[in-house]
Amino acid sequence: MAKLKLQIIVLFQNLGEEQSYFARSPAPPLSGILLAGLTPDSVEVEVLHEMVRPIDYETDADFIALSFMDYCAPHAYEVAARFRGLGKTLIAGGKYPSTFPELVAPHFDSVVVGEAEPVWAGVVEDLVAGRLRRRYDSPLAPCLRDIPPPRYDLVEPAYAVPVVTEATRGCPFACTYCQLNIKRAPYRKRPIEDVIRDLTATGGLSLPRRKMAMIYDNNFGGDM
Repeated sequence: MAKLKLQIIVLFQNLGEEQSYFARSPAPPLSGILLAGLTPDSVEVEVLHEMVRPIDYETDADFIALSFMDYCAPHAYEVAARFRGLGKTLIAGGKYPSTFPELVAPHFDSVVVGEAEPVWAGVVEDLVAGRLRRRYDSPLAPCLRDIPPPRYDLVEPAYAVPVVTEATRGCPFACTYCQLNIKRAPYRKRPIEDVIRDLTATGGLSLPRRKMAMIYDNNFGGDM
């Protein structure tokens, strides 16, 4: 029996005339491939970054997970409506859905609120079993130990540096202008051995694609 298929889409819109940093970055966002690494083997998983690849509405995926930030919310609603019109099951996650789940919920079948690590395996299990809940709430500031490596093998060839990870999450400061302080979680460090494991879990990549890496901390020197 063939596995059901989940497609994780990291949404993007270029709002100005010039390409933004996110469209020009040599490395992908961490969110999509991290979520793919958390996904149980009970489903086939694919990642699509809209920065480098257009959305394929003819995908054979059974489930669609959209990750997006605030500026992309109207676009996310349009994408979700189109997929739902095709009979797909839609899940929302990311910074904006976690901050304003009540605004996002009418457009999706389910919303994941907060960091995905503690709840994502259960979300996928419920998807496969046909009992998806309308909302999944992750505890604030979950433990960052033993997070599986990101799925670098799913990164598009357009990205020259597919190896990305994080050593810390959050920020110890409380700057009033920063989005991190909406539902602020404490500054946390990952075990060094887990970070090193991520940076060396690159066996499926060619040498040119694994000789560089980027670390996506919110504040790399936050504890200095």
